Amino acid sequence: MATKVTSIRLSDQTVTELYFLGVLAGGHSQAQTISDWIHRIAEAVKAQARADNPGLTDDPDFLMNGGTLLSVEEQRALHTVRARLHETP
Repeated sequence: MATKVTSIRLSDQTVTELYFLGVLAGGHSQAQTISDWIHRIAEAVKAQARADNPGLTDDPDFLMNGGTLLSVEEQRALHTVRARLHETP
C-alpha cells in the first residue's frame, strides 16, 4: 500500500478516542487506526449506496467520481451511515 504523509489537527477528545480505538483494534498505531476506520466507513457508505441502487455494482467508477461529484446514492448513504453511527442503543 502506498502511503502519503498527512497532517491534521485533532482535539484532545479525538486523540483520546483515537487511542481507545487503537487499543480495541489490538494496539494499532494512530495512523493505522485512522486508516482502518476511514476505510471501514468508506466501505459502509459504498455498500449502502449499492443497496439503494443495485445498478451501481455494474459501474464501479460511478461511485467516488474522483471526488468531484457525489451521486444521490452516495449522499443518501453517507446520511444513513452517519445516522447509524450516532444511534444510541
